[in-house]
Amino acid sequence: MLLAGLRAPQRQVTLWASNLPAWTLWIRVQTQWRRAGMTGAITGLDYVAVARVADVLGTPLTQDLLEDIAACEAVALDIARRREDEARRG
Repeated sequence: MLLAGLRAPQRQVTLWASNLPAWTLWIRVQTQWRRAGMTGAITGLDYVAVARVADVLGTPLTQDLLEDIAACEAVALDIARRREDEARRG
């Protein structure tokens, strides 16, 4: 029996202060994906736009920050590819 109005438990996540610059930049660049041809599949972030957003935020784009963004990008690409594979299998 399904119970109306029941929601999944919320999971609280703690963001370490040292990760705040990467998280802030990551959230702000979610509209800056490059897409492929007719399918529109995401292929990666537009790093020129990432650098510009970091500049506007006043956040120095250090090598460590760039590596953090690239790690987030890799996970997002993996998730997107899995979803595309599942959609093809239907």
